[in-house]
Amino acid sequence: MLTHRGLFLVGRETEKSGANKGQSRCVVTRHVTWADLNRLSMSTRQDDFVVVHVNNSHDSLLQIPFKAEFATVAKRLVQNQCNGKDLRIVFADKIEFLAEKSRLTGGKKRIIQFEDGNSNLEAISAPGFLKNELRVAIKRGLPNTSSKFKSNIRNPY
Repeated sequence: MLTHRGLFLVGRETEKSGANKGQSRCVVTRHVTWADLNRLSMSTRQDDFVVVHVNNSHDSLLQIPFKAEFATVAKRLVQNQCNGKDLRIVFADKIEFLAEKSRLTGGKKRIIQFEDGNSNLEAISAPGFLKNELRVAIKRGLPNTSSKFKSNIRNPY
């Protein structure tokens, strides 16, 4: 969720006790202020993945169906809330990010690699024993020179 206060990651949690035991509810799992947001990383393909890089903290890998719209709104909010600061948006088919620390592991560097696929849907695999790398196979997106407003109508004047 994007607001003027920052980026809020919302998840679902099951109530463990009380009158609502067993019911699912929405909870804020992470709040990133616009000043702490370092950059966004996305592939050049038609997938739904965005990596949110945060200063002095772990990064977040998100699956967002409208990643271009998300990036546009985030960039505008950072400029408005941080005195004209420019949010960097990096496009690459190999993205490295720092995963959240857990009880078993420290913050580990992870890699998401995007490869040519035959489908519009992501085919996700995690090769290797420790699964530090995630591979996503998907078709290429439109070229960056394309425009949604192209028209074959000739000017009548």
